[in-house]
Amino acid sequence: MNILFLQRSIAGFGGVMVVTNTLAKKMIEEGHNVSQVVFLQPNEYAISQMDKRIHQYVIGSLNFSSENIKSFKKVLVKEKVDIIINQWGLNLQMGRLLKKVIKGTGIKVISVYHNQPDKNGRIVNIENQLKCDISKAKRAVKLIEILTFKILTLYSFRYIYRISDLFMVLSDRFIPIFKKVSWMNNPKKLISQTNPLTIDNKEFVYDFNKKKMQIIYVGRLDETQKCVSRILAIWRELCGVLQNWNLKLVGDGPDRKLYEQYIDKNGLKNISIEGFCNPLEYYKESSILLLTSDFEGFPLVLAEAMSFGVIPIVYGSYEAIYDIIDDNNGFIIRAQNEDELRSEFIDHILLLAHNKVLRQEMALHAIEQAMNYSIDYVYKKWNYYLNVLFKKK
Repeated sequence: MNILFLQRSIAGFGGVMVVTNTLAKKMIEEGHNVSQVVFLQPNEYAISQMDKRIHQYVIGSLNFSSENIKSFKKVLVKEKVDIIINQWGLNLQMGRLLKKVIKGTGIKVISVYHNQPDKNGRIVNIENQLKCDISKAKRAVKLIEILTFKILTLYSFRYIYRISDLFMVLSDRFIPIFKKVSWMNNPKKLISQTNPLTIDNKEFVYDFNKKKMQIIYVGRLDETQKCVSRILAIWRELCGVLQNWNLKLVGDGPDRKLYEQYIDKNGLKNISIEGFCNPLEYYKESSILLLTSDFEGFPLVLAEAMSFGVIPIVYGSYEAIYDIIDDNNGFIIRAQNEDELRSEFIDHILLLAHNKVLRQEMALHAIEQAMNYSIDYVYKKWNYYLNVLFKKK
């Protein structure tokens, strides 16, 4: 089978790119031919991280020019593409271009949306602004903006769904949300499939004695979605209490300088920003993971960290989190306001920090749960869908 992954860019090599690379490698191992089309020129780091067996193509800008359409069609013919996996499942321009290039080819399309369907960066940003003390006029403008974005989201979902043979969300819990957001009562092409673990931990053997008194955050340093300032506020109250523990922020992003200024201004101790790097060694040595995002699809870092016995404490702001965490393998924090959220995080961190037996028990349960997200396990379902569509060609 000839499979083509489609996405905007692999620059930065973020979560969707890592998932794509992991799935593509597995598909190649299973005998498929895999190629990829992107629209922005990747940097050298991104290229170095992608499996060399994936045939890479850069189309250029995302538009409907005759040159772009011709270039895209050439790739489809050259690679003899059977199925396209569209990893940009909400972008209307992508959908329109895709419709043009596959017309009359018989190529099947699986579109994937990698966030909770009722959440995206633009909507959440406006919702956060509405929580602030703003004038009635500005509030009215923001309400109009959020209504506009929700209408555009509805239209985009319906359009991408219509041109796709299957539309995939990352959790069964997202299915009713998608129905509500898209105004579809019975979307028969809608399926769910979680993302796989993207770090190989087959040789990892859990040893409690090798775990440090260390808390980690792994991800983009971005306030709009990841809300890392919450972690800093939590550590501001804990660093003087847990003097033998340290906090490491593993990642980089647009708000790094903002967080560095907060750390300096408040004199936070035993904390470091590690920058963008492979988190493997941090998973092996850390005890607790903190995630405070306002929205996610299925955060890769969660299952990855759990597979190495890192206990997650996570803000329960998105439905998929309830698929993987229970009271035996981590904690989901539910709160009505920021003060309550911070207090709950602090209480649960202290509970784990002061109880070695509990840490060991929960770490073992976390490892067991993470096995459900292995690439072998996840690929079985992907393979089923690929074969169903291939037989319909």
